[in-house]
Amino acid sequence: MKVIMKLAFRDNRLSRIGKLFAIAVISAAPIACVGAANATTMTHHNSTASAWTRREVRGLLLHNPGSKQISVDSIRAKGDVIISAIPDSASRRCPGGHLCLFWDSVWRGDQLTMGPYNGCGYYNLNNYYGSDGHSWANEASSIDNPLPRPNPPARFAHGGTYVFAVPGGHYYKNLADDYGSNGHVMNDYITNVHTC
Repeated sequence: MKVIMKLAFRDNRLSRIGKLFAIAVISAAPIACVGAANATTMTHHNSTASAWTRREVRGLLLHNPGSKQISVDSIRAKGDVIISAIPDSASRRCPGGHLCLFWDSVWRGDQLTMGPYNGCGYYNLNNYYGSDGHSWANEASSIDNPLPRPNPPARFAHGGTYVFAVPGGHYYKNLADDYGSNGHVMNDYITNVHTC
């Protein structure tokens, strides 16, 4: 940061631009610190998912003789082939070890991410709101429950009565095609969630 500010002040014609740039950089610094704190919190919550990744990478190295680990979740095998241990997320948007609901089918629209892996939580969807101001109750149209997840499946309720379950590693692309235990179509029908 000092080098950039020094270069900006070298030419008197640019000194006002440099001062504005310096103010912008200094003003943004607290924002960067807040983001770093949140990232640390997320890493701590994903410790079980990280243990899963380490175990999977050890297996990849064991079963691919001559391979080398090149990142936290990937190895390089013979022929420069890269193999990665990534938790199965059908939506490609839901972090491994979490449970995600999507406002629209095929994992589009707003996303509600619940978890982490080792936190079995109960969520009343009336307490969470989408970008249009409506609560998440009776709005979910697709689900992604990527691994690693605990053994009990995620359970979904309507009005306090459980009517649907989704095991870890499973997903539902369009809840309009799926029915609960009471025979009701699941699209726009979930009001409560127990993640495991």
